[in-house]
Amino acid sequence: MKDNQLIDDLRGIGGAEPPLGFDPDRVADTAAKLHKRRRALTGVSLGVAVAVAATAFSVSLVLPGDAEEDIGMAAAPTSWPTVTVAPRQSDMPSPNVDLSKQMERLKAELPEIIEQAKPGAQLKVGRIDQYQPNNWDHVSIGVGFVGPSGEQNYNLGIFGKAMKYQGGFNLNEKCAVLVYPPVNGKPRTEEPGPGTRCQKFPRKDGSTVVVEEQIVTLNGSIGASGVPEGEKLKMLTVSHFRTDGTLVQLLGTIGVPMGVPQALTDNEAVRIVTNPGLNLN
Repeated sequence: MKDNQLIDDLRGIGGAEPPLGFDPDRVADTAAKLHKRRRALTGVSLGVAVAVAATAFSVSLVLPGDAEEDIGMAAAPTSWPTVTVAPRQSDMPSPNVDLSKQMERLKAELPEIIEQAKPGAQLKVGRIDQYQPNNWDHVSIGVGFVGPSGEQNYNLGIFGKAMKYQGGFNLNEKCAVLVYPPVNGKPRTEEPGPGTRCQKFPRKDGSTVVVEEQIVTLNGSIGASGVPEGEKLKMLTVSHFRTDGTLVQLLGTIGVPMGVPQALTDNEAVRIVTNPGLNLN
């Protein structure tokens, strides 16, 4: 499974409950179609996993983000580096872990984590799920923000090492033109679309934050409630590649029309994904 396929799944399971002013099934379907239009599915699927014994315990580390590492606004570069994508040789088995205690802790602590990043935010916490089948080391939480520009939904995902590898999340492949191995002798490349903002921000602890905002256009085959055909939408993704090999990612589940601000600034989103309380320990 490559990260784009997994992202489609996450957009579908991460909708906040109760619905934030629209049909969540249609939101998930629209988001998946939007993403598939701009990225072809690649990689291998999740296979039957070999169970690996693991002990789950809950550790709370709700701490405020480091204001000294605020990033400002991610930029749209004038050119993109080229990265050759190496084929993965094998799947990683699921660790088959029970994350029920961690999910209880995360749902209880999330309002405080969001308050530290965006004081006074009107937050709605939705579903919290562990990626199935085979109990992967991944938790997804649906979060919604209410503001003057309306209601916006995000998926907050915490990826353990196995799910990060299996999903194909690779820091080197971010903010770049990707060159894939030829298929039937034909080369294939994938590059960020016009207007894309994407920037990597190294942090003092050796980790890296990536802020991405892609622009997509609705056509006759896809649509969202209240969004006309031809509307351009902004799709925000903020990822924290951590030094322990895990990943925390905030993913917009439906696009925001041009001219409408994101519910979170880049800095606020970064403060969320870098909070040490977002972990699977």
